[in-house]
Amino acid sequence: MSFKNVTESLSGPSIFKTMSENLNTKKRKLKRNALTGEQKKKLCLKKQMNPKITGIELAREFNIGEGTVSGILREKDIKY
Repeated sequence: MSFKNVTESLSGPSIFKTMSENLNTKKRKLKRNALTGEQKKKLCLKKQMNPKITGIELAREFNIGEGTVSGILREKDIKY
């Protein structure tokens, strides 16, 4: 493929549609899932025992959002 063909394919509106479709498919839709105090404690302990585990991995394991994980970990000293 020549440089001209590449630039022509990038300039069309189809690339924006493809990019937006990719962004939409990367997000996973979560059903509201409330964790019990015991589950939150388990999440905090898991992070404490394995500091290299990411918020994404914890979110997937507990089926909650990444923001929820960070909120629980932020408040762990106060509540758990």
